Amino acid sequence: VPTRMRMNILYRGDGIVILDDTYNANPDSMNAAVNMLSEYKLPKIFVAGDMGELGVQSPQFHRELGEFVRRCGIENFFSIGNRMLDAVEGYGEGARHFETQEELLSAIKEELAKGPHAVLFKASNFMKLFKLADELVRTWNKQEEKEPKEN
Repeated sequence: VPTRMRMNILYRGDGIVILDDTYNANPDSMNAAVNMLSEYKLPKIFVAGDMGELGVQSPQFHRELGEFVRRCGIENFFSIGNRMLDAVEGYGEGARHFETQEELLSAIKEELAKGPHAVLFKASNFMKLFKLADELVRTWNKQEEKEPKEN
């Protein structure tokens, strides 16, 4: 049984895949998670929050993450947190940074309305990105309850 917030993979009935790896983040685990996301044969969204406890190398590690995400062909790079500004700079044009989780969630839902995607949530636990992954699952469960069941 997967541990909550540690690469917990959820398959929604509408073709959306949610990868919740929000418990911890460091440069190696970020790169491994991005590699995993890049294997999906769906449009991809990487939702990234700050990595903590990196010391003076934090700006460099975040910038390198953005560069790596771009090289892996991840189409949508959404971020939150002060350090992720360095990652957005590393990714370059097309990366999006959000000030609040509400704005970020709205942008994710807008992108998902276009069709099935693989969505990876990855950050250090203090960023609380698990709340966004949980909200997408809650929204999905509410939609299923409203839809009539086929016999």
